[in-house]
Amino acid sequence: TELYSSIFTHEVAHAIAHENFAVKKPPTVAHEYIAYTVQLATLPDALRSRILTAIPGTGFEHEREISELYMAFDPDRFAVQVYRHFMRSTNRTEFFARLLSGANQEAD
Repeated sequence: TELYSSIFTHEVAHAIAHENFAVKKPPTVAHEYIAYTVQLATLPDALRSRILTAIPGTGFEHEREISELYMAFDPDRFAVQVYRHFMRSTNRTEFFARLLSGANQEAD
């Protein structure tokens, strides 16, 4: 049930992010970055640890790697990679603010 509850948390994060984006049509990847990060951050430690062990990696090294294509091909790995990227970030609040502002928006 903890994993199922985290799916609810993921969707609530989408709803809150949606109301706070400064751009009319934010990139899906920005939405998912926020939702997956919140989902994994709010999991019980033991479950999060099992997930992180099952999906090895160190997180995205650069923001350019965080893409819709990566997310589409491997959403589970994308979730873990964005969480690890966020946790390594030196200024998490600023990064979320940039996502919400649309500053990282990919060109159409």
